Amino acid sequence: MKHIINQHPHHIVCLERGEEFHTALKAFCTQHGIGAASMRALGAADEVDLAFYLLDTKEYETTTVHEELEIITITGNIASLDGKVAVHAHGTFGKRDLSTIGGHVARMVVSATCEVMLTVHEGTIIRGMDERTGLTLMQSCDLS
Repeated sequence: MKHIINQHPHHIVCLERGEEFHTALKAFCTQHGIGAASMRALGAADEVDLAFYLLDTKEYETTTVHEELEIITITGNIASLDGKVAVHAHGTFGKRDLSTIGGHVARMVVSATCEVMLTVHEGTIIRGMDERTGLTLMQSCDLS
């Protein structure tokens, strides 16, 4: 990973071939003390686990895609879950035939690059279990 811009509250990082998106961002945010941020990204991937949440069963249905994909856009946020950095991302991906797929990005391996723009917010967004939906939703913000 390359740290291209560090101008608070903005960071731009470029993930490199073979890096796993969530793992790299968690490490970066942990290293830089980022507990609340908005995120946008684009680039290319060659392995993606996309998920769709089934509210009735409170389970994710996950599909793994093994092919070269353009990352048209990833949008999401950085928060804290059980005291650790949590990355929540949804993405749209373009295939060679120009069709698109998308969903909750559960895992993604970068092929050429992934350019990530982070806007850091004050404090730490706290995620916690919401029994009604079965999801870890934003609960509060710790400004200390």
